[in-house]
Amino acid sequence: KVNMLINIELQGISMVLSYFLKKVYLLVDIELQ
Repeated sequence: KVNMLINIELQGISMVLSYFLKKVYLLVDIELQ
């Protein structure tokens, strides 16, 4: 049960991280142009 919870948490964290990275990438892309 603990492994399941950890896996779900890691998936959530990676989703949030990729979301923020995309936001930052878009902002930087706009700034550079």
